[in-house]
Amino acid sequence: MFPIPFNPFTYIRYALPENQFVRLIVYDLLGREMAELGNKTQEAGSYEITFDAGDLSSGIYIYRITAGAFSQTRKMVVMK
Repeated sequence: MFPIPFNPFTYIRYALPENQFVRLIVYDLLGREMAELGNKTQEAGSYEITFDAGDLSSGIYIYRITAGAFSQTRKMVVMK
């Protein structure tokens, strides 16, 4: 799956089967933390987080979501 370019907003959607601590971090390609979008316990359900990349340069970024034992990493492309 290829990352979809966006400017300057995108939405990150996820669902939790049970109450879990969720951490959602955006990194640049050098591994530097660029934004923390989530760092709290959330109830079971579906969620959508708006990510504003207005302060970031054009390029490829990576976000990682961790919820309980689940962890997933995806790419995003910011185009200005």
